[in-house]
Amino acid sequence: MQGNNFRLIISVTWLIILICLVSIGIMIKVYLIDNRFDHEWDFLVYSIPVFISSFVFVILMYNLRRAYIKGSTDLKDENCIVHWKYAEEEWKEFNNIEWRKIRLKLFLIPLACILLFIIIGWFDDGLSFEGFSVALPYIIVFFISISAAVLFYNYMLYRRTKVCPREVLIGTDGFLYGGYFNGWKMFGTKLGGVKLIQENNAAIEFDIRVRGKYGYTSNPLRVPVPIGHEYEAEKVISEINKQITSF
Repeated sequence: MQGNNFRLIISVTWLIILICLVSIGIMIKVYLIDNRFDHEWDFLVYSIPVFISSFVFVILMYNLRRAYIKGSTDLKDENCIVHWKYAEEEWKEFNNIEWRKIRLKLFLIPLACILLFIIIGWFDDGLSFEGFSVALPYIIVFFISISAAVLFYNYMLYRRTKVCPREVLIGTDGFLYGGYFNGWKMFGTKLGGVKLIQENNAAIEFDIRVRGKYGYTSNPLRVPVPIGHEYEAEKVISEINKQITSF
């Protein structure tokens, strides 16, 4: 993707955010959801921090996207630690197992959050029943929407892995799996560790950590180990972990 296309993505995304903020402000003013805004366009003042932070977020996503494209282009046979190819059945089985785990997680997490909100609201004497009954549908829609968006994103990745070349390349900066590059030397990311998982199918688990407001959040990602390559996988893990401890 060319640089002009990157700038276009930033411009369009920022414009969409601006339109959404203005639309929300107009809705608040028209329907008088609350009386927080004393003057007609006060909502713009309140939305400026959100607008600026969203622009910074888009810039960060732009840089991550550039790093992803660079990593997926640079990682080749000559500079990777290992290059594995898979039989059709083991590739399909691993991806199906991972997809089932993701679906279960994205069902349980919003359900647990909604139940927690209900429990807190039930025992909070300072919250009226009317306020609780008004807030509950918004909370449910919020968590379901977030979960659905993440589920859709992972489903698209799952579909992509089904049709992409059945191979994995692992390098010192990241790995290429399902045609998608996952790196740990991009801005705001680091590798916490690597280990071998022995379950139904052996897999290497990369603990990729992403910087957030309150520190790093763990985002474990797995790649399948081809049948009979467990010893080679242990050597790969040992080499990558040595590089982590050397920093």
